[in-house]
Amino acid sequence: GMPFTFGSSDENSVVLKGLGMQAHLCSFLNEDDRKVTVQSIDTGEKARVVVNGSPVGGSPVRVQTMDRVAMGRAALLRVMIPLEIDHEDPAVAAAASMDFEACMAEVVHNSENSESLALMEFYFEELEAKVGKRAVGELIHQLHDICPLVDEANEIAKHVRPNDRLKIDIDLLWDLHRNKHGDHIIVRVLKEVSAGTVVLAFWTSTKFRERVELMRNVFEEWHKTNDWAPPRCGDPWLDPRFPEVHERVFSAQQEAQGKWAPYSGDGASKAIQ
Repeated sequence: GMPFTFGSSDENSVVLKGLGMQAHLCSFLNEDDRKVTVQSIDTGEKARVVVNGSPVGGSPVRVQTMDRVAMGRAALLRVMIPLEIDHEDPAVAAAASMDFEACMAEVVHNSENSESLALMEFYFEELEAKVGKRAVGELIHQLHDICPLVDEANEIAKHVRPNDRLKIDIDLLWDLHRNKHGDHIIVRVLKEVSAGTVVLAFWTSTKFRERVELMRNVFEEWHKTNDWAPPRCGDPWLDPRFPEVHERVFSAQQEAQGKWAPYSGDGASKAIQ
């Protein structure tokens, strides 16, 4: 049959908008209602089509019932081929029970899908010699969880603030004396300047997850208007400085209590109408 195309352009059979969605991303081909293949149309560096955690290139990849196809960072499809469904197959039931987060988590287990995880892999052998195989195994599990969020945050920044030259990466802290692994993943916000790179913020993984949610909100706003400017206070990529916090608290107090004029000398403040 004719290929079914997916992408952000209105020329596609199915139009999908969102983070990481290219104009012409991929196509599906149904040959006989039993054999279905998918392949990337845009095979550039930014294109992202993943089947069950494995990236798809320019060559057709056959998909089966209950396979998961991730497109960009905005869409996740589950393949259903009615003539091939075996409801008694335990594998079908197991795949059907996977929620969105579980499906997306499998994507990053292949470092080809994650720039940040690929960078961290260079240190695994050295770390294993220092802290042991078990500790590194626990760390890798945590990295599989946090790295896709780092990649997502960096992609959002490239869209909404391309001229700010911001990048988020991961650093590790280790207690080498006790030889134990704990919560040692540190997320850093970096900025490229003429003299090199400066660190703007250090976050725990928990705080970083909270910031990612705010970054997603920013992207949604930008995606609707194609415009976004960092606020004076409340920038998801930065920690507020004390004067900004003080100003925000003062403004909130004014809003809650009403606007009041300075002390007038008659023993009482006067409300501003």
